[in-house]
Amino acid sequence: MGISKQYRKELIALPAVVGELDHVVKDSHVQGANGVLPGKILLDDQFTEKAMENLLDGRHAVVHIASHFRFQAGRRQPLLSTAGRARTRVARGDYR
Repeated sequence: MGISKQYRKELIALPAVVGELDHVVKDSHVQGANGVLPGKILLDDQFTEKAMENLLDGRHAVVHIASHFRFQAGRRQPLLSTAGRARTRVARGDYR
């Protein structure tokens, strides 16, 4: 899962995300995605909060997220940038 485009003016585009996901994830539905871990790539507009929740159902031993991820002083939960809703709170200590 990842964001390569610029969705908010304060967050730069991350063009290397496409290649990063191709090298990590093997997805038969994505040309060039010949990574070492079988899975599903959600890129840019496909990488929404709802799509991420659907994939984080406990069936995957590894989840690779390539996006802006910000910790801010005083916040209990970090913010993860997804398409559609640019700032998603990561809850319940699900991040490691």
